[in-house]
Amino acid sequence: MKILIFLIFFSVAFSFTSAQTYTIRKIDSLNYAAFKLINSDPQKAINLSKQIYNHSKKIDYSLGMIISLENTSFSYYSIGQSEKCIEYATKEEEEALRTNDYYHFCDAVRLKAVNFALLGFFDKADREINRGISIAEKITNFDKKQAIKGSIYQSKANVTYYRYAENEKMENDSLIFYYKKALEEFVLIKDKKERNSHLDFAYYNLADNFISLKNYELAEQYLNQALIISKNTKNTCSEFKVLLNFGRLYYSKADYDKSILYYNETLRKANLYKSPNTIKDAYQGLINCYTELKDQHNLNVYLNKYTKISDSLTKIDTTASAKIALQEISGDKSNSSTKFYLYILIVCALSIFALIYFLFKHFNNYKREKKNANEKDLEISELTLKVNDAFEELIQLAKNNDSCFLARFQEIYPNFYHKLITINSKLVNTELILCAMIYLNFSSKEIAQYTFVQPKTVQVKKYRIRKKLNIPDDEDIYLFLKKL
Repeated sequence: MKILIFLIFFSVAFSFTSAQTYTIRKIDSLNYAAFKLINSDPQKAINLSKQIYNHSKKIDYSLGMIISLENTSFSYYSIGQSEKCIEYATKEEEEALRTNDYYHFCDAVRLKAVNFALLGFFDKADREINRGISIAEKITNFDKKQAIKGSIYQSKANVTYYRYAENEKMENDSLIFYYKKALEEFVLIKDKKERNSHLDFAYYNLADNFISLKNYELAEQYLNQALIISKNTKNTCSEFKVLLNFGRLYYSKADYDKSILYYNETLRKANLYKSPNTIKDAYQGLINCYTELKDQHNLNVYLNKYTKISDSLTKIDTTASAKIALQEISGDKSNSSTKFYLYILIVCALSIFALIYFLFKHFNNYKREKKNANEKDLEISELTLKVNDAFEELIQLAKNNDSCFLARFQEIYPNFYHKLITINSKLVNTELILCAMIYLNFSSKEIAQYTFVQPKTVQVKKYRIRKKLNIPDDEDIYLFLKKL
């Protein structure tokens, strides 16, 4: 009976899958859906992109293969798996070279360069950057050539940051040099819309580094240029970033009242366009300002707002992009509606039959185990309540950057702490705190916010911890620490 059921299921599933036709248009749509998933759910983006690659390969659609590989490699980069990123970027590079797609070739090697730098292979990173700059000259479309050359120099800035992470003066001077090189390439783009799509971010990067160098005059100049472009192009995402950086600029100058004005303007626009992440960042800026002003009332107000929106953002599920991907994967209903509904009917009927069969078979076991399961559930619920209380307390201490965080963490997770010290007894408190926050599943961005450092600094610290704990390059640091 079991064999018969599974044979029927297999036949239906196979015929249903075979009926799907993946056209170039559908593959392009799926690639776009995967791209939109990278920030919200990179693992889903990876899984979807690998499926898209296989379907593209079946119809020999090279561009579909290249973009799916690009999405896969960038997704691995976003979750810190540099070795995997390099593996898929290399595949993208090879396919692009096979079809003389020099634009995507350059895009692949610049991503490889950044990840080689993250792994500490700076000479390899430099070679990839140089390959990209050389091959970029073969791109016949002038605007695409300028755009990718500018992007390569921005990647060179990232490589430079990782190389000189401990020497802030050298780091910022070098970063500014390469960001200016990127700007020189972007300004030559002829198409105004394409040019402005790169310029606002280039100005923003320069301003960000001049703020770090305390060259506030130049920082303000570049921010004003970025703001003009973002307003003219109605690029609200860019405008939010610029307004936020104006807030940071005046906070760095200790002009807290003016900083508050910019953060409030950011909030006004962000609320209008319903941008929760921007709202969260603005709240963080206001918290910093009111802390310096010793305004306890407003500090408490924005701490409360920040906590609420931060908690709500963690509960947001994958949005329309995931739904689009699922709809596309399930097949094109318009191809044959009658056949589609017939398959659904067969699958439903077989599912009901299988359900009745297995329910009947396991009914006696279910009754016998129910009592034991209920008793275990009660014990687990009581234990979960205790653990949740301690966990929530720990999370709040981390968010507040409380000095008691590490001591409390050691009390709640003594085995984890002992194993860390066993692996490397020379870990300092700041490294132990970072390990604890990774164990609690804080993202790099959240760690940067709560410990008041830049996200890139967190990435560098993670790399050092990898070395100190001998974590293999192909293993996710979060999974490694969770297994301790």
